[in-house]
Formats: sequence, C-alpha cells, structure tokens
Amino acid sequence: MEKLSEQSGFPKYDISLIDLLLHNSNRFPFIIGILFITSGILIVLKKKIGWNLSYISWIITALILIPITIYGIRDVTVTVIGSEYWIQIYSGIGLILSLTFIVFLSLKPIRIMNNINKQSWLLSIGIFFLIYLTRMI
Repeated sequence: MEKLSEQSGFPKYDISLIDLLLHNSNRFPFIIGILFITSGILIVLKKKIGWNLSYISWIITALILIPITIYGIRDVTVTVIGSEYWIQIYSGIGLILSLTFIVFLSLKPIRIMNNINKQSWLLSIGIFFLIYLTRMI
C-alpha cells in the first residue's frame, strides 16, 4: 500500500488522534460528537455525570444553531454555498429539538431520578466553560 501511494504521486501522511484534537481547526464537532455518545452511554448506565454531559451537549448544540437560524430568518447567508433555505429549516428544527431536550432534562422528575443537586449544576457549568474555551483556542 505504501509503494502504491508513492507511485501514484499521493503524499504519505501520518495522522494521529492527538494531531486531530490539538492542531485541527475542525475539532469542535468531533468533541461534541464524543460528548453525545459518552453522555448517552452514561445515562443508560444511570450515572449522574451522564445527565451533566447530556445537558452540556444540548446547550452547546443550541448555541451553535441559534446564529444559523437567526441569520436565516434575517436572509443573511452564512454558508459558502449560497442562500440555501433548507439549511435554516434544518437548523430551526435542530434548535427546537435542542431547546426541548434542555427543558426536558431540567424538569423536576428527571432531576429527582438522576439525583441532581447544586454540585451537579455547578459541575455542568464548569464543564461547559471548559469546552467552550477549547473552541476559542
């Protein structure tokens, strides 16, 4: 395989997960995806941290989708492709779903079922700010 890539003129790259996370500018969707998968597994296992990660994931998703939806309503193009109305429709649906899940996770029966207390809320806020800071780096 190595000889085949050299013969056809394709450069050989050694890519690692560390390089993807540290040096790639598109690492934020990767981190959000891992958060969703991890939170889903931990919620199924009935761990309190699963609720925290799920709550954070839905808040970050809502924060990402708010500008796309608002720009779509104001007829401002946010994509390179042009003014595609379906992008704003899908982002609006995603925003409604995100806000629905945020409200659902904040309901009292869900908080009682997962034993959510003041420390859990503070942990969620702390993890959120850490993740949001990685976006700015």
